Amino acid sequence: ARRRAKALGLQRASGVHLVSAHTGMGTTVLAEQLEQLLDEGKEAWVVGAQNAGKSSLINRLSQKYGGGETSDVTRDVNGGPGLGPIASHLPGTTLGVVRLENLLPSGADVYDTPGLLQPSQVSSRLNSEEARMVLPRKRLTPRTYRAEIGSTIHVGGLGRIDVLDGPQRTMYLTVWASADVPTHYMLNGFQKSEGGKADLLYKKHAGSKLTPPIGEKRVKQLGEWGSRVVTVYGSSWQRSDRDVVIG
Repeated sequence: ARRRAKALGLQRASGVHLVSAHTGMGTTVLAEQLEQLLDEGKEAWVVGAQNAGKSSLINRLSQKYGGGETSDVTRDVNGGPGLGPIASHLPGTTLGVVRLENLLPSGADVYDTPGLLQPSQVSSRLNSEEARMVLPRKRLTPRTYRAEIGSTIHVGGLGRIDVLDGPQRTMYLTVWASADVPTHYMLNGFQKSEGGKADLLYKKHAGSKLTPPIGEKRVKQLGEWGSRVVTVYGSSWQRSDRDVVIG
């Protein structure tokens, strides 16, 4: 995480914390470091990608420490100032900058900001029903496939993984996705020319069995996929060596 932050221009990260807004794991340590970093009169701004869970994390801190009154010069997603949660039931819908006064024990104010759109982030193009499908609501269950060369794994109707080549006949691929996003494994699904089994399956079932997107109209609105070749070097059969992100 520190290396990625530095590569993106953040030269010095004061800390990296693994937290859960759902269970509260790690939030105490995070709040303690924020207290150490924030001198009297300083403020904290929460910035990150859309649907990363910024508002949910702030809600957790508010529940824990009892602060978090929203300023009357800002508004939450439901339209107005006041007390209460700032995370909406609709993903990615923090409107404007929300100031939460005295959120931390020291009295520091925290500002919640709208999510930053990533150029390659497909989730920003989903409607509210589709976004609910891709955002996990419970612990993820890994789906591991022993994929042969030439096989394909569809991840809903949003993407697929084609196994092009490798030194062995098979490799293990583990998909981590919301339980509401179906996956489908196909032997010999990939062909260099169009008309392969994977292409035919997508044309027939995208929007119905392969969701999201939901419905033929939404499939057309999202348009055709691009592709990218990812080279993976494995070092062990006991652990994963590379993460490939779709979405």
